[in-house]
Amino acid sequence: IIKTIAGFRKNTLQLLLGCLVCVLFIASLSRYYQMGKQNFKGAASYIEEKYPDKEALSFGLAHDEFLYYDPIAIPHSGMDPLHPDQISGKLIVGNFRWSWSQSNKEIINRYCPLEKKWISAGYRENDIYLFRCF
Repeated sequence: IIKTIAGFRKNTLQLLLGCLVCVLFIASLSRYYQMGKQNFKGAASYIEEKYPDKEALSFGLAHDEFLYYDPIAIPHSGMDPLHPDQISGKLIVGNFRWSWSQSNKEIINRYCPLEKKWISAGYRENDIYLFRCF
């Protein structure tokens, strides 16, 4: 009987520790699920709510990923040269700013004020930027 009770205590302790680890793991993921690794969905919803008639450029290394949330956005890698005529009257949704060419950064900074920034739960490079070019 004593061995059975000791085994039960050991199993119960292991079960409780396992549950505690699971609870801590789930709690650590809450920030990720609250903010998202990249908040393309939030950016698309914001554009649809505030600027339903404006075209958006999906800009940067993850330009194709934004198309999942806004299929009519115009994809742009960030390295191909931009001209002011291409962005005039449009919104630019971008990330991975390090992947943009220097001339494109200068054009965007000159003609497009930052409208909003969505902070990523992951690395800062995953932050999403919305520029308004009108």
